[in-house]
Amino acid sequence: MIGDETPVQVGLMDSERARTMATLRMLHLPLPRRIGRTLLRTAIAAAVSAVVTLTPLMHLFGILGFLIAVPLVAVLTFRKSVMVVGNQSLSCPKCGAPVAVKNKQGGWPVRLHCDGCGASVVASDARKSGGAQD
Repeated sequence: MIGDETPVQVGLMDSERARTMATLRMLHLPLPRRIGRTLLRTAIAAAVSAVVTLTPLMHLFGILGFLIAVPLVAVLTFRKSVMVVGNQSLSCPKCGAPVAVKNKQGGWPVRLHCDGCGASVVASDARKSGGAQD
């Protein structure tokens, strides 16, 4: 998988501090691929729900799974329009320690955890938010 260098704004969650700019190698998923991934994961969730529904004494959980979990899986899968390509790191805006960004982590904003200071770090698409905040 080859990704594009995507400019991101890195900041602390729920903070008014100025955000810093960085780049992450991201794979931008086109609409047909997002639909395909959604259909595949929805079919798997529906199959699991069907098997649980056929199991004696577990059928109620299968029905609830089909009514609640399957649509939830579909929506959450379709919402993910980007994925990180390869293991990367960003600098924590609070303490400066490297924050690991795992391969295939995705969705905007990318939410991370700094092991150095325990801060919740957020990386958002700088192209959609108009650049760095002052």
